[in-house]
Amino acid sequence: MEGVKRFRERDEAPFAGNHKKQRVGVQFEKSNERDRSKEQQYTRGRGKGRGGVIQRGSWGRGRGRGGSYGVDKGVKMEKKSCAILNEAIGRHREMKERKERRKHREGQGGRAMLIQQAKIVWEQARRKKCSVEKRNEFVEGIVSMAAGKMKELSLCHDSSRVLQCCLRFGNKNQRQQILLELTPDILLLSKSKYGRNVVLKLMKYLRRSAVLQVLKAMHGNACRVLRHSCAATVLQTAWENGSATERHQVLGELYGKTYRLLMQDTEKCLGLQAFNGGPHFGTVLEELRQLLLSITMKETLLGFSLVHHLLLDFLESSDSTMRSEMIESMRETCVYMIHTKNGARAAMMCLWFGTAKDRKVIIKTMKTYVEKIATDEFGYLVLLAAFDCVDDTNILSKIVIAELIAAVETLIWDKHGRKVLSYLLQPRHTSHFAPSLISLLVKGDGNPNSKKAASQRHSELLAATWPGVAAFAASIVPTLAQSLVAAPVLAVLVESVGDTGNDEGKHDASPILEAIAKAAAVEFVPGGKDGELHMAEHPAGHLLLKRLLKVEGGRKTEFATRLLANVGPESLARWSFINRGAIVLCCFLKHSPPSISSSVVLALKSLVPQLEAKLSSQPSNCRSLPFDNSAAKATRKETTMNGGIAALLQHLEQEGLNCESVVT
Repeated sequence: MEGVKRFRERDEAPFAGNHKKQRVGVQFEKSNERDRSKEQQYTRGRGKGRGGVIQRGSWGRGRGRGGSYGVDKGVKMEKKSCAILNEAIGRHREMKERKERRKHREGQGGRAMLIQQAKIVWEQARRKKCSVEKRNEFVEGIVSMAAGKMKELSLCHDSSRVLQCCLRFGNKNQRQQILLELTPDILLLSKSKYGRNVVLKLMKYLRRSAVLQVLKAMHGNACRVLRHSCAATVLQTAWENGSATERHQVLGELYGKTYRLLMQDTEKCLGLQAFNGGPHFGTVLEELRQLLLSITMKETLLGFSLVHHLLLDFLESSDSTMRSEMIESMRETCVYMIHTKNGARAAMMCLWFGTAKDRKVIIKTMKTYVEKIATDEFGYLVLLAAFDCVDDTNILSKIVIAELIAAVETLIWDKHGRKVLSYLLQPRHTSHFAPSLISLLVKGDGNPNSKKAASQRHSELLAATWPGVAAFAASIVPTLAQSLVAAPVLAVLVESVGDTGNDEGKHDASPILEAIAKAAAVEFVPGGKDGELHMAEHPAGHLLLKRLLKVEGGRKTEFATRLLANVGPESLARWSFINRGAIVLCCFLKHSPPSISSSVVLALKSLVPQLEAKLSSQPSNCRSLPFDNSAAKATRKETTMNGGIAALLQHLEQEGLNCESVVT
């Protein structure tokens, strides 16, 4: 009742002209009076009743059915009346806010009308069916209409899109006119949620001229801008599109005031290494630390390559205490920065020099993103660093390797994904990894937080990786053998077992070797059958066979035996009529014991005259012909293509067969 009175006394004036609302207020008052009269009929005691309702005339503490205490009906009615009253108050406030917004628009002068007219023209100009001539007229009309008020238009949600359309479809003069008017307010627009989009479009369509103006406007404010969630995007775009000198100026400003004072006469930004060991090194490092700690608290800012550059420079130059503090602050957000070169290397340093807890948190943040990281241009390096330094192989197996095996079909056909799989099977093998990559990974060796031996860590990771990858590879051997990029994965699987030994029978490469031998047992037709080359003639297949025949660790005899059993000596001998097949047979004879190769040698003995005749048909003086002679080129190509046959005949001659050598 008191609430109704206060409502009527406070808001009597707004309700003066609204008889309906007055009647509602009277109705509230009457309903409350009825409720109070009913409430008086109930006693003040608490009696028992059904359903928890207090019965008239009962005393004591009452309980209803189900053990719940009684509730006064009058209280329920009063709550219902208050709810209706609050709803009416809400409607009144909403009407009041609408009036205030309307008055605010009217007080803006002609800007609201200008925006409305510009939006009508913009709606016509942005349509795909609009002709070029009409669109130019529309853009010209909007630019002339908005002259002098572009700053205000850039700060609004709808009108900023109008200016972006003008920048997209306008000519060079119209774009320059917009840039000229907005140049004094670039810093203000960069901090606006909608104005920054106009500045980004200026840099996109005007490129160099707009970038210069943006960098000029942000000179002296780079640290504050980089901390701003909206303006940081503008600074990042300008830094990426600036020249080397301009990029160095921005970096020098971000290193702090001390750095700028000491390096004001130097155009190049030498980074923190220029002060390493100097008297001002600690001051410069502390200023950069404060900037980075404020940035690492915002996930949206950690995706910028400018921030990654600063982080990497800080981690490489700081001492162990400051480095540990920085790693702890960014361990939960490392996953947002591994898509750039500097960001991936900074994340690698976090893994190398972080504690066991830091590494565990970083690995957990990769959950559900492992496939994307493994196929990223720079992200896969972070996984390689984790395989080198993380002692907790259980968490690596559960999170990282489990997702890698689930996505093995994608990884085998991806350039970076294959490196991740190859590193798990044969870490730092020179046939898969460039010397520059190996030298980068060596920097993490000897870190103070890795206690487990590298060989033990590799064997545990191999035990978790090998079965899943081998099972998938064995199921699609014919497809992998026909690919130059994916066929080496089969050889790596077999070699990895040979490197670690198979005494305990943990990893059995027999299914893979058997599948390869069966794929090679297909009928051999020189030149291919139905458009598909035989494995011995395929560019990738014959290299796979050669590599498996040379595998060390006791596997060469096993594969040669399986190959001979599936293909047969006569079919193997027919491979000698093609160059690549002859190369495979040379490897077979060199790396197989006489007990296996003797049957193939006897089969080749009957084919020696045909092979010599094929070689003798080549002219011996092809090198004397001019280099640009088409006939000489064809002859040289044919001679090169038959080099395997010549090498096979030489090997047979060395084995003791009396075959005439025709190799020149």
